[in-house]
Amino acid sequence: MDIVSVNHRITEFIASYFDILLAYNEVTHLGEKRLIAQAKALCKELPDRFEEDINMILGHSYEVDLLVEALVSSIRNLKRMLH
Repeated sequence: MDIVSVNHRITEFIASYFDILLAYNEVTHLGEKRLIAQAKALCKELPDRFEEDINMILGHSYEVDLLVEALVSSIRNLKRMLH
C-alpha cells in the first residue's frame, strides 16, 4: 500500500465531503481550518455520526479495513441526510 497515495485520496475525499455538506446547508466554504467545528456551528443539518465518521477516516488511514468501513459509513450517512 502506498501511504502517500492513500493520504492524498483521503484529503480529496474529505474536501469533497465538506463541499457537499456546505453546499447542502447553503454555507459559504469555510476554508481548510477547523472544518469540523465550523460545520457544527454553522450547518443546520449534519449527517448522523458526522464527527465520528470524519475522525475514524482520519485516524485509520493505515488500517485498510477500518478505513473502508469509515468511508462507507460517512457516505451512507451523508446520503441519508441528502434524501
